[in-house]
Amino acid sequence: MSQRRRNCSPEHRTEAVKRVIESSRPVAQVARELGILEGTLGSWVAAYRREHAGEEPQLSLDERARLGEVERELREVKMENELLKRCASYEPYELPVMFMCARLRVSRSGFYEWRNRTVSARARRRADVSRHVVLSSAEPDQTYGYRRVHAELGRWDVHCSPELVRPIMRELGLAPCQPRPWRHSLTEADADAGAGPVPDLANRDLTADTPGAKMVGDITYVPTWEGWLFVVRR
Repeated sequence: MSQRRRNCSPEHRTEAVKRVIESSRPVAQVARELGILEGTLGSWVAAYRREHAGEEPQLSLDERARLGEVERELREVKMENELLKRCASYEPYELPVMFMCARLRVSRSGFYEWRNRTVSARARRRADVSRHVVLSSAEPDQTYGYRRVHAELGRWDVHCSPELVRPIMRELGLAPCQPRPWRHSLTEADADAGAGPVPDLANRDLTADTPGAKMVGDITYVPTWEGWLFVVRR
């Protein structure tokens, strides 16, 4: 449940701060009991300690450790609030490495090892193949699938397997474009420009008693470099 912000009076603030200081309890626990935001109560406690620096009794080692833990939690809460504000306004914000590693549950040594790690030979190899895959798929207007791209890479002396080309094309979003072949359809304008309707003399009865009594034919078209050629079949 989210805590509701209250309009606290100075007396209520002082009471809340003293409950933290006198009982030496964590700020988060007292804030939950009083229904106050943890960051708000932490700032009250810090301000009270600055104003009454000479009035507080000497702290023991355990109390000092607990105080340091509370102050650390307060700093983290402030950083989280600042991060949320920057993210909402799309502003860049740099956070300490320790803070980010704790939130991501990774060690600082592991982070620095990852950052300073050199690029592996496998990663360099994959990057080189990816570059050639992009060039190969762009040449024929992106109509090549992974098999044809693999064959093209072989002609370029880029040796790899088709099973490597396929996931690389998937990661790069390269999908082959297969255009549909053009089909000529007879429109009303074509019918008006040509001859009239042809009567069905056979009345769709193609049976005959003797060869050559009924002759039927068909027409088709094929694409060539010179254009469309129409072929009549009988």
